[in-house]
Amino acid sequence: DLAKENYQICINNSQNQELISNSKFELAGILWKKASDQCDMNNIIKLYEDAINNNNYKAMYLLGDKYYSGYKIEQDYDLAMFYFRMAARFNYGRAEFNIGKMYEDGLGIIKSYEKAIEWYKLASTHGEVQALVNMADIYSNKGEFNTAFKLYNMAFENYEDKNDAAVVMLKIGFLYFYGRGVDKNPAKGIAWLTMALKTGNKSVLKIFTQEA
Repeated sequence: DLAKENYQICINNSQNQELISNSKFELAGILWKKASDQCDMNNIIKLYEDAINNNNYKAMYLLGDKYYSGYKIEQDYDLAMFYFRMAARFNYGRAEFNIGKMYEDGLGIIKSYEKAIEWYKLASTHGEVQALVNMADIYSNKGEFNTAFKLYNMAFENYEDKNDAAVVMLKIGFLYFYGRGVDKNPAKGIAWLTMALKTGNKSVLKIFTQEA
């Protein structure tokens, strides 16, 4: 509540437009958590839009993400893409990643793996490691295992916390084990699979059960 009051004071009294924009962005985030009716939502959206009008790319992304998820608001993929593209003009990796995901899944647009890969490449240059993984998955599903293997390894190298790379470890392990995109090496494959399983990641256990 104190943070809410401070942001409101700043909005009402500051002459600094960037500070006002950031305050509206932060206030919108606080109010979103407690929003319970359409009136609340309209006021919050107005705060995000005001921040957007001052080139706040995080507000662009977050408003797009809310339309994307449909949480507390009617899902609208067209508006989601509109705001993601707006944020992407500022080289915001999260927005670029979500555009890629929408092309990959065909959400509100015609599915296109080619365009998904283009956007994932951009996102990966702006810090989104998961974009490398998604690209690798696309190539793997197409049977282009050499490219998939390289991308999985790039992703693994870029994870700061290797426990976050559990699924990637697993996929590298299977590629080694079956000799897909790399010389077959069951021992090396088992070593990677073991590392992945030791993390206790539930997704790893599910994928391992399906693949093994």
